[in-house]
Amino acid sequence: MRSSKLFGRTLRQVEAKGSSGLRLLARAGFLRWDPLTLLPLGSLVLDKLRTLWGNVTGPEVQKLYLSSGEALSPEELALRVASREIASYRELPLRLELEAEIGKSSPFYLPEGKAFLLLSFLPDEKMAREEVGGLEAKVGELLQACKLQSPPPAIGKGWDWVVPEPEGEEELVVCPNCGYSAPPAWAKVHRELLPPEEPEPLREVATPGCTTIESLASFLGVPKSKTAKAVFYTGEDGGIVFAVIRGDMDVSEPKLSSEMGWVRLRPSTEGELLFAGIVPGYASPIGVKGVKVAVDSSLRTGQNFVAGANREGYHLMGVNYPRDFQADFEGDLALAKAGIQCPFCQAAFERASGFAVASLRVADPQSSSARGLYFNTPDKKKASPWVVLLALYPYKVMESVAQFNRDEKGLLWPEPLAPFPIHLIALGEEGLAEGEKLYSRLKGQGIEVLFDDRDESPGVKFTDADLIGLPWRLVVSKRSLSQGGIEVKRRAEAGSRIIPLEDFLREFQSGNL
Repeated sequence: MRSSKLFGRTLRQVEAKGSSGLRLLARAGFLRWDPLTLLPLGSLVLDKLRTLWGNVTGPEVQKLYLSSGEALSPEELALRVASREIASYRELPLRLELEAEIGKSSPFYLPEGKAFLLLSFLPDEKMAREEVGGLEAKVGELLQACKLQSPPPAIGKGWDWVVPEPEGEEELVVCPNCGYSAPPAWAKVHRELLPPEEPEPLREVATPGCTTIESLASFLGVPKSKTAKAVFYTGEDGGIVFAVIRGDMDVSEPKLSSEMGWVRLRPSTEGELLFAGIVPGYASPIGVKGVKVAVDSSLRTGQNFVAGANREGYHLMGVNYPRDFQADFEGDLALAKAGIQCPFCQAAFERASGFAVASLRVADPQSSSARGLYFNTPDKKKASPWVVLLALYPYKVMESVAQFNRDEKGLLWPEPLAPFPIHLIALGEEGLAEGEKLYSRLKGQGIEVLFDDRDESPGVKFTDADLIGLPWRLVVSKRSLSQGGIEVKRRAEAGSRIIPLEDFLREFQSGNL
């Protein structure tokens, strides 16, 4: 590609918006915003990222192309198509991939934006676990190729790979003692055991105006950890999910959704609660009917909790789980946040941030059956597959790479992602003439190169080369030719050397430079 013909130019200044990496990509001519647009250099990086993504998906993957305009999310549409096509165990395991824009309404709680999606359909749990382990390793290799680091996954039914960075928009919790780090929605947390007590009988107490955990704990003179918090969500079918967690903790909506079969959840309205016979602010899991009850395991850390009486102005004391009420689901529903204890060393979490670059979700057979996914087993019975969903966010990967791979002069592209491996610069008439020959020769040998053939000063050309940040810079000039070759410089190194062209070509193609 000739610089004189390249669409998009470098900029000396850009609007102060977005992260430093995003602004650097704009300055270097890789993208523009409003709307976010990849220029040709950025599109070439996207193509290189697709190649790395191919190493993750493997050779047996099959591609889907979905039309837009549907009310369902892309991953839901892909599952719908799969439910119509998968019929037999002989078709499994199956991998399907697609590119899509993830919106705000993803039932799998994927971050918004462009995504490369992989859906794996597996016949049993063993193969699903193997698939998860294999994809974890492949994502790690992809991030390593991009020179990015993310906390290692601790997969339950979901995980987001978040590259730690203060300018990132995604939250992380970090243990300052042992270094454990995770997205708050998926992090494991320590649930401190409360002092043991003998279970007391239920008794109703008046609690006028105590509609929050804070006001209730203050009124009764008990710590928030001795209360049972009620959190209500409404699913896609209009049914209410009643989540119960210790009062000093919060519910992770993605964790709850994953246990409910990856359904969209939203906070229930007061009208919906009243229609279901639930008194807002005083709701009780005891005796509740017509709702699904999900209990966090923190309710097993103590006895004699305070919970609502489902009567305005009253609460119940001496509430013990599971003596007094049952759950449709019990497990880890806790949202991690600063101050919550690390599960490994019990130090208090601190808040951090970063860029979400990939996500993994696991849907068990119960979840996939709810979406109409079935296959015939060898013994001619119906079963539902495990589904493993992997998403890679290419724009966030590019932004993260730009954020972490740069210096004061510009970008430092890792070779697997660089739009071109070589930036060829011709200086002066003699350099331009020889540069044309070298450009043709490099292209003839299948070597991708950006050839700066513009009528600009050496300073402008060198500044742009540093800003764009390709791995290798070759300079052809009267000086280099008089010394018998071309000037070769790695972008990441300070020094350069002049070597004969034939030596460069031989060493470059053999990887010995």
